[in-house]
Amino acid sequence: MNIRQLREDERDESIDLSLFAFQATLTDEEREQRKQQMRPEETWVAEENGALMSKLTLLSFDLFLAGTRIPAGGISGVATWPEHRRGGIVRSLLEHSLKTMRENGQHLALLYPFSVPFYRKFGWEMYADKQTITLKKDQLPERSRFSGRVRRIDQDAEVLGPIYDEWARRYNGIVARDHQWWNRHVFRRKTGTVAVYRNQDGEARGYMIYSTAERTMTIKEWIWLDADARRGLSTFVSNHDSMIDQAVIETNPDGVLPFILPDPGVKREIRSYFMSRIVDLKKFFESVPVNTDALKKPLILHVDDPVCTWNRGIFILKNQRGSLAIEHFEDKPKENTACQHPPKRGVRVEIGSLTAVCLGKLSAQTLFEEEVLKSEDPDAVKVLDQLIDNREPFMYDFF
Repeated sequence: MNIRQLREDERDESIDLSLFAFQATLTDEEREQRKQQMRPEETWVAEENGALMSKLTLLSFDLFLAGTRIPAGGISGVATWPEHRRGGIVRSLLEHSLKTMRENGQHLALLYPFSVPFYRKFGWEMYADKQTITLKKDQLPERSRFSGRVRRIDQDAEVLGPIYDEWARRYNGIVARDHQWWNRHVFRRKTGTVAVYRNQDGEARGYMIYSTAERTMTIKEWIWLDADARRGLSTFVSNHDSMIDQAVIETNPDGVLPFILPDPGVKREIRSYFMSRIVDLKKFFESVPVNTDALKKPLILHVDDPVCTWNRGIFILKNQRGSLAIEHFEDKPKENTACQHPPKRGVRVEIGSLTAVCLGKLSAQTLFEEEVLKSEDPDAVKVLDQLIDNREPFMYDFF
């Protein structure tokens, strides 16, 4: 078996594999568009004697974490022909992808799982949920006075990008979109109408991307930066009441929207969405804003990683005159003899659980109480919770 990048002349074969694996169909026009949009250098394939057996796509982008942009990689389109499944090929592709991301300086790896248990075996963990709110017509937002104006516009990253960036910095693990990402991943997937709120000074302070069909308004993104923008866009939603029976809104799970509706007793569905894992732990901590004031004494992490050997061992985090210093002692236990009891100093944790803590999905204290991470040092658990600014994790994109 050989792992390599997709060749230009293999675009059709790659599309055929995706359509088979995901049970989808394309018209001739859609297929041609897909071929034009493909970037063969982003797709890695496992092949034998020139025949494709399995593939995945590896995307590059930045994420916001604690208000800072960090480089990340996204895995998508994982597919294998049925005669080659259950043979460890996907594992080989995932291992190759993680090594590639490490070489590229990408500190987090994200994916949307077809199976959470499957990817947990490789160190990924849930970090972002998504909420769907369904409003009946009599539950639509109230029309209220607002000082600005709302207008429909064409898809325009120049207008929406600054609104999104200011809002997205409030969250962890959310894509920092550039113009290319807007056009390739947002506007292509989220077709429909764009509405923008501008204040009295003409500054764009909120937007929504939505569509209406079969008497349902589906709001795929709804972002506001202040209360007046929210009032303006809420009134805009209610102005569709003659043509819809319900509105379906995609939003973050902990958002304020249900509370400020006239009738908060709306249908709410929260579902698991994206998974992530740290690619290179040492470089990750060196790249994110770390609260070194919490390190009154060194924090010792005993880390296990099922795939990335460079993440295994003991990591000692210290405050060195206001800057973070990290020592790594690689763990090389004999097979089946790794110590799993709670350490007298520090915290024992697997890479997936550590990722969930660092991105704000769950606190170290909660995982300690549930015996997911282990320690005989309660102070070390508290310090782990204080290391990175705890913001709500969220993901509006899909890949």
